[in-house]
Amino acid sequence: MRDNLSEFPHLDKELLNAAIKEGIKKSRNSRPYSTRVSQPCIVKLDTPIHALNGRTDSSLSVRHLEILKQCVGIYQHHELSHPFSSSSAVGNNSGPQYQTHEGDLGNRGHLLKQWKERWFVLDFVPHEHRYYDNSDDQTVKGVILLADTVEILPYDGSFLNPLRRFDSRVGFELPTNRRIYNFIAATATVKDAQSWIEKIKSCLLDS
Repeated sequence: MRDNLSEFPHLDKELLNAAIKEGIKKSRNSRPYSTRVSQPCIVKLDTPIHALNGRTDSSLSVRHLEILKQCVGIYQHHELSHPFSSSSAVGNNSGPQYQTHEGDLGNRGHLLKQWKERWFVLDFVPHEHRYYDNSDDQTVKGVILLADTVEILPYDGSFLNPLRRFDSRVGFELPTNRRIYNFIAATATVKDAQSWIEKIKSCLLDS
């Protein structure tokens, strides 16, 4: 068993035992297996596993180790794969499981009317279209509440140089109670614009 435990040299003994006890307790209930093994993992998501050091207990059963593997795997997937799951996200339930679409969009300023590329994250819950300076930024620059709008329209303005060469179909508008937001697909392709339009329409129908 000690050889098996070498898979977890980064886990603290106390954390390991706590995870195992919680996993065994959850696995004894009558829910399906997939639910049982995922429950104890959620309990430890707030513990930075990569920052721990210490020893492991050599008296664990194979079944215990399997439960622990589930915990470690789910934690690491959650931590490494979803940069927008931090507390900087705006609104309740704005974690990665609710994100339906994300990417670069050109956004026209409200006052200066200049186009600027930003990173947008469209969330089905809580029906938000958030934007950031770039894909690595976790500080929200602004939030468009989709509950404040009922439709998405083709862009009705003109493109100034150097955007004049673009097909007008790469742009679209999102009117809200506060203002009209103008967007242009960052790739300047109709396909990209239509993808955004379809995703936003789906959110509007669900809001």
